[in-house]
Amino acid sequence: MNLRLLLLFLLAAMPALAGPPAFKEAADLYEAQDYEAARAKYEKLLADGVLSANIFYDLGNTEYRLQRPGYAALAYERALLLEPRHPEAAANLALLRTQAGAKSLPPSPVEPLLLPLSAPIYISVGALAFWGALLSGAALLLWRSTPRILVLVCVGCALFAAYAGSALWSVARHQATAVVVVSEAVARLDAADRAGIAETLPAGSDVRVLSEHGDWIYCELPGGGRGWLPRRSIEPVTHSA
Repeated sequence: MNLRLLLLFLLAAMPALAGPPAFKEAADLYEAQDYEAARAKYEKLLADGVLSANIFYDLGNTEYRLQRPGYAALAYERALLLEPRHPEAAANLALLRTQAGAKSLPPSPVEPLLLPLSAPIYISVGALAFWGALLSGAALLLWRSTPRILVLVCVGCALFAAYAGSALWSVARHQATAVVVVSEAVARLDAADRAGIAETLPAGSDVRVLSEHGDWIYCELPGGGRGWLPRRSIEPVTHSA
């Protein structure tokens, strides 16, 4: 796991530092149906370094009202990256993608088995389990008679560490996801406008970034193939102010 990803996870664990007036101001503008001004306020909060699932969720609702489904999906995805248990963001994202006909990446094999916990919790559980397995394993090697409870502790810690590692691998895959923000993006077989078409993606569709080359991004596509997308057509789920 690289340092940038770890920093994102640590920021996600921090409580939002936004003052109530700033957040309420944006919410009041939304209620007054001044969606452009509300979006500007939410984006200003995020640009100031306030990372909150609720801010991303409200921004997603605002983008939806502005008829920008790609950016709405992106905001909901960012809310879920920070708070996987955010039910409203998950429900709105699913509804939006159904309405837009957006395509989603297939889930990883381990994803159905994972609890919807945040990455910082998995990091903590994994670290504790790793050290528990290491220390109990060392004790087993040093003791002449092996207590059964120590064997169970060692095996249990190893399983928890493996589970947390699988969860972090899945989160890292999600962190590499990008969302189509234009009305329709055409993935090409090569990094050129005249190359053959690999897949056509409506707004709000998911792709996974594999590499970059100039103005083109090489991605894993929802249909199972791979292709090149113009950089301007997608935005990464990982938020950068």
